[in-house]
Amino acid sequence: MTPKNAGAILRSSECFAIRIEGRVALVKFGAFIRLAICAGCILLFVSCASAPVQEMSDARQAITAAERAGADRYSPVELSQARTALGQAVSQLQENEFSMARDNANRARNRAIKAREKTLKKKGVDN
Repeated sequence: MTPKNAGAILRSSECFAIRIEGRVALVKFGAFIRLAICAGCILLFVSCASAPVQEMSDARQAITAAERAGADRYSPVELSQARTALGQAVSQLQENEFSMARDNANRARNRAIKAREKTLKKKGVDN
């Protein structure tokens, strides 16, 4: 079922052949490239546009761990920064600003981890 001029088309470097279930389909390079770029953009958009559920959970857990370690007393500045960043992430999440919310959730987690480590060091406890 290939066209009579399939050889000429293949030699022109404008198309390539795909064999599917014994049949040969000719695909133009330009169309294939456009399709691949569109598919890549859609995947990128979907992955970036999803809510940062895991990051928010990680930040909350890190803050809880810092609080249990006693960061309110030993590392209040870092713990306050973590809480502030998490509050900003929550606000941004409600406004569907997922990328910014993800960044602030990660910032909150990192600050909380720092607060916990600093607290344990001041208390003389190994992590």
